[in-house]
Amino acid sequence: MFESEHELPQIRRARLYLPCPGLWRYAPVPRLITMTLALSCAGFSLGIAPDAQGNVDIVETTQTAGLLTTAGSLQPGFLAVTCQNSGPGAAPFACPHIYVAKVSGDGATVRAATYLEGKSSDEAKAAAVDSAGDIYVLGTTSSPDFPISPGAYVPASACHSAVFVAMVSSDARSERGTYLPCGVDQAGSLAVDPAGTVVVTGATSAGVGVIYALSPDLSTLLYSAPFSSGSFNAAAFAVDSSSNLYILGNNSLNKLDNSGNLLWTFPMPWTAQSVASSVTVDATGAAFVAGITPAPGNVPATPGAIHVTLSGAYVSQPYVAKVSADGSQLMYAALLPQKANVYLPLLASPNSAGELLLAAPAASGYVNTPNDPTSKQACPTAPQSQFGSYTFLKLAADGSGPLCAAFLPGVYDYILNGAACQLGGDCGYPPLPLAVEPNGAVLLPSPTTPFEVFDTNAMPPPTVAAVVNAASYLQGPIAPGEIISLFGAGMGPPQPAGVEMANGVVSSDLAGVQVNIGGLPAPLLYVSDGQINAVVPFGVSGSAQSDIQVIRQGNPQMRVSLPVAQSALGVFSLDWSGKGQAVAENQDGGMNTAGNPAAPGSLVTVYTTGAGAMQPPVTDGSLGLGTSGPAQQVAVKLDGQALSVVGESDVPGAVEGLVAIRVQLPATMAPGVHQLVVAVGMVSSQTGVYINTK
Repeated sequence: MFESEHELPQIRRARLYLPCPGLWRYAPVPRLITMTLALSCAGFSLGIAPDAQGNVDIVETTQTAGLLTTAGSLQPGFLAVTCQNSGPGAAPFACPHIYVAKVSGDGATVRAATYLEGKSSDEAKAAAVDSAGDIYVLGTTSSPDFPISPGAYVPASACHSAVFVAMVSSDARSERGTYLPCGVDQAGSLAVDPAGTVVVTGATSAGVGVIYALSPDLSTLLYSAPFSSGSFNAAAFAVDSSSNLYILGNNSLNKLDNSGNLLWTFPMPWTAQSVASSVTVDATGAAFVAGITPAPGNVPATPGAIHVTLSGAYVSQPYVAKVSADGSQLMYAALLPQKANVYLPLLASPNSAGELLLAAPAASGYVNTPNDPTSKQACPTAPQSQFGSYTFLKLAADGSGPLCAAFLPGVYDYILNGAACQLGGDCGYPPLPLAVEPNGAVLLPSPTTPFEVFDTNAMPPPTVAAVVNAASYLQGPIAPGEIISLFGAGMGPPQPAGVEMANGVVSSDLAGVQVNIGGLPAPLLYVSDGQINAVVPFGVSGSAQSDIQVIRQGNPQMRVSLPVAQSALGVFSLDWSGKGQAVAENQDGGMNTAGNPAAPGSLVTVYTTGAGAMQPPVTDGSLGLGTSGPAQQVAVKLDGQALSVVGESDVPGAVEGLVAIRVQLPATMAPGVHQLVVAVGMVSSQTGVYINTK
């Protein structure tokens, strides 16, 4: 019956297939707003949000040979070299190298790909992309021949494991690189500001952090700023449109200008037990901090902000805070209505409306509640409820609550082929999302491709679960002029819309929704996400079968095919259930109810639909005049006894398709409830509908 099955909207799928040997792994590393560690079958992958050209750039540390590289690339082959850990009994292992790929936004084309490597161990720790599409990589290397360009800021290093910054051109055919000074032995985070300045953070073995700002060609140090690890945390920082830095510290947010001077420090109002994991900045310079708290009391929510308190053993809860651009005030702090794991921080991105888009994996063993009652509606993306899913939340600009929430589908088995858990505390947790774009697209890891992209704004194809007579609520054949109800999901707008008139008739286009039945436009009485009320066009008369096609914004959607009958009568009930008290009018004009029963011998009018063709014929969507009636014979029974039918006609002022049938009650009858059945032609109405008499 249904033409297609419902699928989650998916706007891009990468086709860059990578070999996936053994167990796929996840390990936490320093994060920054433009990237996050993701799971990759080829190693540890750093995903970068789409660049200015619409491509997606992927950087990963891998021990896998044979990954796809493009013609003329910098280093097309994997150098198979054996590395040796220090210490007694340490086993040799395959030296890891770095892999860089640029994939078209639709996932159809690998535009550029290369290895980045020397003759020992090379590992990527962070990555970013500039406005030209060139890819910058921050990492560590013990390779004496790692490609460092002439004229680099630090052209040589005597460190056993040196920290480096490298730039791979957008076509993967050239590279520039520099070491950082030998005292820096921990790579932190990396970003490229709007002017092309490359900003990196790192730390010494003593835990003293440092910021380096380098020229785009990595030849010149523009400034460096040491900082104490007690004040700043190099694992999370962001750059605004003026090249200012926002650095997340231990219980503080710090803003530096583009010369490394501290502009302000904002103390965050929570305890050290709460983990701040990411910071991002909107177009106004306001900063958003996202993290996890093990106890809701550690992060006091501000007045007016959403504050959902969860309870239970081992419950950690996500929080979000917004700090003004001048660092003078906490604009809001919100506790989100989801359980989380402290090792799985949120990834956040503000959109142009100031709303915050958040995505995070759903931790194994935890109950997630994205469609919390505090949410105004589910996001258009159909919610999924399955192991390994991701949660998505759109938070109001003032932090007052989720505008919408959804589950995104889990695309990973955490342990492939039944392999035993080998990762200790990280085992069983899904990988982080690769990126959240301000337009609502979420890049997720995939078991067969580097990423998949899901559009959280895209409306899912509508699902039509049932087509029923609007009076009887029974399924079956449709009839000319029958008022029907379509029930399903994604069929119409989130906010319901009622009947509209156009040129004197009921419109067949309502809130961007149309329904064609047998190829004819159906008058629409009501449309919403889950229900459409329409009138079957009288022109389907004589057809054996008719298709019901829902159209949204001009795009044909799901189609249902149903048989057509001469009549499909239903009697309206007062509670719209198709059962119980009929919608009936006593002779005095009052509604027939238990408190207002009809007198024996009086006239009663009942309201129906599905009577079929009318005589004289009527126009679809026109309003009744009380002058046309069913073309077929009408019969009415009360408790099985035939009643005298006094008249039957369309209803003045109501849409054609609603039919009033007037009967005369017997002169003598017992008071109380009497079962009513109406027949038009060979088809009778539903059972279980009654009227009341004195």
